[in-house]
Amino acid sequence: MESYFEYIDKGCKAELVIKNLNSTARFFGTFNSHSDKEIVIEKLRSKEMVFDCSSKQTVELYIYTKNGIFKFECRYIGRSEDNYKFSFPTKAEKIQRRQYIRAEIKVKTTLNIYYGGIKKTIQGTSRNISAKGMNILLKENISGCSKLDVTMAFPECNISTVAQIVKINPMAIRGEQNYSTSLVFISISEKEMNFIIKKCFEFEAAQRKKMLDYRL
Repeated sequence: MESYFEYIDKGCKAELVIKNLNSTARFFGTFNSHSDKEIVIEKLRSKEMVFDCSSKQTVELYIYTKNGIFKFECRYIGRSEDNYKFSFPTKAEKIQRRQYIRAEIKVKTTLNIYYGGIKKTIQGTSRNISAKGMNILLKENISGCSKLDVTMAFPECNISTVAQIVKINPMAIRGEQNYSTSLVFISISEKEMNFIIKKCFEFEAAQRKKMLDYRL
């Protein structure tokens, strides 16, 4: 288990999940450090609630790294100002290979497609999105374009970036030809990436809550 921490750097984004009998609470912060006895997470926050966790309560800790997402089962020890301490994990697993969490968020998207000196604008809706790319279903194959600009219309703001095609897969939907188009973002800023990561975290947390409510 110690080897997992070779891939975790200070500042990696962290998600804490506290499950009680009738509720699930989620908080977001950053990884600070670890020893052979404990893990320290900084600045755990939630828009919905104040942090509340009983000493020695078992929790789930997700840490997002460039080598994937690591899930740890720990016990809460306590806090010192903005540093939250957890026992060295009793269980650990790598649950996702991607550097950035990808969520099935639907975002209205405008694509400016350039074929040489000719510009064409089409509209679509993302099928899923991460801080570094997206998948979108289009009515046409854009593989021949020379340049591609993408603008995503989130409720809070618009994010525009130069994009590059990764893969295009033809798909027949209700008898019509469509194209599942995967794109990577080229000129997106770190601030914009952090915004998308936050949106993905919030979406995944909401989906997990729905599943928990359904099971109850």
